[in-house]
Amino acid sequence: MHDTVVTLLLGATVLSCLTICVENKAANIVLHIPITGQNELLFREGDNPCKVVKKYCKRISSPKETCFNQLHSSVLTYISPAWSEYKPKLRIDASFFIDCNTQVLKTPMILMDPGDQNYRANQTDTVQDMLRLLERAMQKDTEALSTFNGKRNELKLSDIEKLELYREAVLLLPNNLFIVDQLGLALLFLNQEPAARTLWTNAVNRGLWENSLQRPVSRYVKGLTSKPWYNTGNYRFISLREAGYTDVRNELLYNLEARPYIFTEETENLHIGGRWTELRLKSSSIPIILKKP
Repeated sequence: MHDTVVTLLLGATVLSCLTICVENKAANIVLHIPITGQNELLFREGDNPCKVVKKYCKRISSPKETCFNQLHSSVLTYISPAWSEYKPKLRIDASFFIDCNTQVLKTPMILMDPGDQNYRANQTDTVQDMLRLLERAMQKDTEALSTFNGKRNELKLSDIEKLELYREAVLLLPNNLFIVDQLGLALLFLNQEPAARTLWTNAVNRGLWENSLQRPVSRYVKGLTSKPWYNTGNYRFISLREAGYTDVRNELLYNLEARPYIFTEETENLHIGGRWTELRLKSSSIPIILKKP
């Protein structure tokens, strides 16, 4: 049982969701939302949340669009943090993270010239290969994660391929900043700006970013105050890192020799000579697993 309070303002009617209950196994109910003055909003195993909310709002006497927007936002905010729990039980596609309009995520029927530099005869296979790498990376396969990051840069995916890739990737990692941002950019570049903006706004409502126009995807610490200098004494993890310096250094040097593929080249043009490589301890929401010397 998870207690929460959701208030829906439907025209002049106030519907209060007093509690959200989950896992009523006897009725195969995955999630139900009691709403004061109305029937419960029920989600059974195998349901598509978008269709359930739309059907529910058709029975409400208040404006359907207002009902849908508020209920969809509440359900989205509740389900996404517990994605691994709900995804196997509900039938969800990527449009759930936008506005439940599956049309915006359909691959455009654009014929590409084989002479175009972005043309690939096996586009579908390329996307599926990338998704398999991402699935392996989710199992803490560091080499697969490195290969995924390398391929997305090397292949120079077309906007259509990016849409196909990230609309599936968001179902694997819906709370990943990079993937959500890339899905939005693919929509934007394929003339689906309203859908992209809605996706990013929903991500803000889900707590991924503070602002839909400012979407950092790396080196982002939510809630960190912006100021030029910090008192290191206020952050316990810094003293822990300093105390473990010798172990960290030895582990780093070992992996630099034994597993150079987990290091990435600096690509932000911050240096003018020599080589600058980075070891990211987490990428695509997946921690890098180092081997000790």
